[in-house]
Amino acid sequence: LGYEPEGEEKQFDIIEHIYHQLIDYHRKGKKVVLVVDESQVLSDEGIETIRLLTNLETEKSKLLQIVLFGQPELDEHLSAPQLRQVQQRINFSYYLEPLSAQEMEHYISKRLLKAGHPTGSIFTRDALKLLYKASRGVPRVIHTLTYKAMLIVWEDGKHRIDRKIMNETINLSEFAFADTSQDTLKKWLFMTTIGLTLCVILYMAYSLWSDFYR
Repeated sequence: LGYEPEGEEKQFDIIEHIYHQLIDYHRKGKKVVLVVDESQVLSDEGIETIRLLTNLETEKSKLLQIVLFGQPELDEHLSAPQLRQVQQRINFSYYLEPLSAQEMEHYISKRLLKAGHPTGSIFTRDALKLLYKASRGVPRVIHTLTYKAMLIVWEDGKHRIDRKIMNETINLSEFAFADTSQDTLKKWLFMTTIGLTLCVILYMAYSLWSDFYR
């Protein structure tokens, strides 16, 4: 919006200035969208400031559309009791599911073509299978692993990423399996706790039954 605060202005003055600028754009028939990426790292104060911006409106319409992009932690953050008012102002939300194996392959090919590669294909079929298993279809992990694999293949002076190179990439990126390992451990601990609890209950029931019939 081209606004440059002069010194330490109060929040009210800043929002008032933004409001007048939005009114000017509204009169010209232009829409303004605020896009916040990685919004899961916002503090409660930062999210509250965004909520204040949602108050900028005319009698008939909002002057500012706000879009938050974030990791799953964003949902957890917004579910906090102190942010209830922010939740109530969300008109639409969408959770992006992990990509399927076919979607991942198409996604990688399209990115390579956009970057200027002539065919959009530098991964062998086996390499793609390993990539999908390691990334579980999560775009951020796909980006990291493909980037590292391309660096390795470039250093080796090759033009194709095969199973061997993808295995090397994954071994250098153990984080790709961290979430899965943690989930498995949590499930194992939960089932173990349930099993032990049932054993204790059955033992106590057997002891009471034995004492009763003596």
